[in-house]
Amino acid sequence: MSRDRLGLIRPKFLTRWLIGPLFVSGIVASAVVGIPATAAPRQLTIPTAAQAPLTAQTAAQATALASSSGQPVEVLPDRTDWSRTFAEPQGGFEATDSLVPQQVQQADGTWVPVDTTLSVQADGSVAPSAITTGLTLSDGGSGPLFTLSVDGQSLSMSWPFGDLPTPVLSGATATYADVLPGVNLRSF
Repeated sequence: MSRDRLGLIRPKFLTRWLIGPLFVSGIVASAVVGIPATAAPRQLTIPTAAQAPLTAQTAAQATALASSSGQPVEVLPDRTDWSRTFAEPQGGFEATDSLVPQQVQQADGTWVPVDTTLSVQADGSVAPSAITTGLTLSDGGSGPLFTLSVDGQSLSMSWPFGDLPTPVLSGATATYADVLPGVNLRSF
C-alpha cells in the first residue's frame, strides 16, 4: 500500500496495472472509433431480404444514393465478417465494427448471419450452419474429433481413447456420451 498525491491509500497494483490500462483503453477506443467512449454500442444486424438496406458497389455511388434517397447506403465491397460501412444521407460514412463476426459470406457470395447451430451434413459429419472458419465435428467412430480449416490449411485432433459414440446435437453443442466411464464429452 502507498499514498497517492492526495494522501489516499491505494494498492500499487490497482493504480499501475488496472486503472492505467483501463483509462488508456477508453481513450484509444474513442480515438480509434471516432466516437465518445461513453456512446452506447449499436447492435449490428443483417436485415432480411424485405428489410435489406440500399447497397452500392462504390463509395461514390453509395454517397450519391444516400443523398438522393435520404437513407443510409451500404458500401457492399467494404463488408467483412466483422464490419459494415454505410454512406450517410447527411454526408460522411459510418463504419460499424464488432469484436466477433456478425455475418459470413457463403460460397455463392451471399451474406448470412453467424449461426453456430450444429447439424449433420450430407457426408455424415457434424458442422455449424454458418461460421467464419471451416469446422467439422466427428459423427462418431474412429475419425478425427474435429477438423478446423482456414485459408486452405487444416488442423485435426483425434480422440485418443477409442471410438467416439454418435453425438447428440442440441443447438451449438455436440455431446458424446460415455466416452470414458461416467464421462461425457461436450463440444460447444
